Amino acid sequence: MRSLSALGSCLLGLSLLLGFDAQAQAACTSKIAAQAYNESIDSTVPSDLDPHLATPPTPSTKVFFTVLVPEHCAGDTFPVVFNYAAWGTRRIKSIARTTGPQNRAPEVMSDLEFLKQLPNNGYVVISADPRGIGDSVPKNGGGPQRLMDPKAEVQDARQILDWAYDHAADYAIETQSGTGIAKDLKVGTFGVSYGGGFQMPLAALDPRIDTMVPVATWYDIYYSIVPGGAIKSAWGGALCMIGNLVGQVYTPFLGALCDEIGPSNLNAASLRTEQDLVDYLGLEPGTPPTAVQLARQQKLASQLGEASFPSMQEVIDFLVQPGMGYFEQQQANGQPWGFGESSAHLRAVPALFIQGNSDLLFNLTEGYSNWRYFKNAGGDVRLMSVNGGHNALASPNTSYCGRQNSLGSALAWFNYYLKGESSRAFDAISKVCISVSNTDRAPYVRNVGVKLDDFPVGSLSGDGAVPAELANATVTVKESTTTPEFVPVVTISGNDKVLAGVPTVGSISVKSLRKLSGRPDAVALIATGIKRNGELIAVDQQVTGFAEGDHVSNNPHVDVDGRILLPAVGERLQDGDEVGLLLYREDYDFNALLSGQTPTSALMFLEQIVGVNVASRALNAAGKANGLLHINPYEATLNDIQLPIFVPGTYAGSRLSN
Repeated sequence: MRSLSALGSCLLGLSLLLGFDAQAQAACTSKIAAQAYNESIDSTVPSDLDPHLATPPTPSTKVFFTVLVPEHCAGDTFPVVFNYAAWGTRRIKSIARTTGPQNRAPEVMSDLEFLKQLPNNGYVVISADPRGIGDSVPKNGGGPQRLMDPKAEVQDARQILDWAYDHAADYAIETQSGTGIAKDLKVGTFGVSYGGGFQMPLAALDPRIDTMVPVATWYDIYYSIVPGGAIKSAWGGALCMIGNLVGQVYTPFLGALCDEIGPSNLNAASLRTEQDLVDYLGLEPGTPPTAVQLARQQKLASQLGEASFPSMQEVIDFLVQPGMGYFEQQQANGQPWGFGESSAHLRAVPALFIQGNSDLLFNLTEGYSNWRYFKNAGGDVRLMSVNGGHNALASPNTSYCGRQNSLGSALAWFNYYLKGESSRAFDAISKVCISVSNTDRAPYVRNVGVKLDDFPVGSLSGDGAVPAELANATVTVKESTTTPEFVPVVTISGNDKVLAGVPTVGSISVKSLRKLSGRPDAVALIATGIKRNGELIAVDQQVTGFAEGDHVSNNPHVDVDGRILLPAVGERLQDGDEVGLLLYREDYDFNALLSGQTPTSALMFLEQIVGVNVASRALNAAGKANGLLHINPYEATLNDIQLPIFVPGTYAGSRLSN
C-alpha cells in the first residue's frame, strides 16, 4: 500500500549489495534456470467462518501462490522464505535479474524487491495471495479477508507449507528430518504490514517456522484502530478504500465495519469512539436495539448477505484474536489460544522485528510488545526501528537505524538462521536499535540510532539515566484551543541525551466540557512532545487517543503490562529542550473532519488517493451541517507520567550509532 512507500522504498539500502556467493553452489555442467511457478492449493478451511452468513460457505478455499526457485544444479536444495502479500498489493511473481539494488520509483515498496532478490541469494521464495487479495478471491474459488485470522489465513499458510514439503523435490526445497516435526522444512517468514501480521501466530501454531522477520505490523489490531477506545477513523476509512480500489474482497463481517467507519457513510464523522459505534448500531450487550438501530442492523445484514448482524463482542474478538496481544494475554491467564494447538505456550523462535518510529498505524510500541513476548519465550529476538512506516511524510532514506541497515540485516538474519552463515552484518545487529533522527527535519534527516541491550520503558534509573517523572497533571483543552497544550516533565541540560523508548502513564481520566449528546463524546489526543526554542514538536508525529472516561490501559480488551504505554519514540535532545506531553483538540488520524493543528500526515496520504479528498470534504460538510464538528473541549487528568531519557554510552548497555 502507498502509505508504506516511505518504509518500503527506503528499506532496501545496502541489504541487497550483500549478494549471493555463486561459488557456494557445487559446480555442474548444466544449471537449471531460475524459474517462477504459479501454483494453488485447496485449503480444507471453509471459504468463510462468519456464523451470520445467510448462504453457507464452500467447504474449501483455493489459495494461490508463486514459487520462485533459484538457478541451481540438480540435487541442490534451498531454504524457504514464505511471504503473504500486503494490503493493497499482490504476491511476488517474478525473480529479479540481478543481485544488486534496483532503480525504482520511491512509491515501489522495497520489500517486494527484497523478495524478488532472495532467489539470487540462494532461497526458494513462496509468495502467496491471502484470502480476499489478488487471485485468492471468491470468484476464483478463494475466500474473503478475515484479517489474518488464526483459524483461516494462518491455517491456509500451514497447508501451503505442507504442499511445499510434499513437492520439495520438484522445487529444490530443503527439508529436515529427525526433528520430530511432521513435514519439516527449513523455513523462515517475511512480510510487511498486513503481510507481517500472519507471521507471529503462524510461528506460535506451527513448529516448522525456524525464524521470522516481521516488518511494520501489529501486536493488536484493535489497539491499532481503536487505541484508548477512540477510533482512528482516517486510517480505518483509508484502508477500506484502498482495499476497494484494488479489488480486495472482505468477509461481510469486515465489510460491515468498513461501511460504517469509511467515507461511504456520511455519518462516520460522528463515530469517534467505540461507544459511538455501539450506540449507532445498537450493539450494547443486554440492551434491545431501538427501532432506528434495528433498521440499521437489518439494512447492513441485507446488504452484506448475512442472516443477522454480529454483536460488539464478536467485532472485538474479530479484531483482537489475530494479534499477539490475545495470544500473550491468554497464555498469562492460563487459557488456551483456541486454534487447535496442543499447548498454549509460546515456543522460542528467533525473530528480527523491524518497526517505524513514525508509523501512524502500527506504532513502535506494537513492535516493542511483539519483541517482548517473543523475547520472554527465550529465543534470539531483536528489534530495530527506522524513521518510517505508514506515514506519507516519512523520509525516503530511512532504511537505517544509525549505521544498521534494516533489509541488509534481514538478509544476514536469514543467512544465519536458515543457512548457518555468520557475517559481520549479522554480528552488527544489536538487541535493540531505536532511531533517534530529528522529527522536525523530516524527511531530510541524518540517520542516527541508539543501540541498546534492552528496550527502555518509563522513567529510567542508574548511571546515565535522566529521571523524568511527573506525579500528576490536569489539563484543560478549550474550544478556542488552536495549538496543543504542553505539559512539561523535565528540562534538558546539554546535548548528549536522547529520548528513546516507551513513555508511560499510570492512569488517564477524560471528561467532556461540552457534550453534544448524553453519551461520552470527548477524546483526549496525546503526544510525547518537546518545546524547543518556543516551538512545539510532536515527537515522531505520534498522537494517540483516549475516549471520555477512565483509563489504566491502552486497550481494555488486552492488558498485559498493567499501565498505559504511549507510542514509543526516539529523538536526540538539545540543551534547553523541555520534554513532556502535548494535548490536542483535534488530530486528523482520529477524526475524518479536517484539522488545522494536526501534527500528522494522514491527510496528505489520503489526498494522494483518488476520491478520498472528495470524500473527506463531504464528511467535513456533513459534520458541519449536523452540528458534529467535534470542537472537542475536554479536561484530562494524568497520573504518574514517565519518559525514557538517558545519555547513550553512559547508560548501561547503550551507545550512539551515527
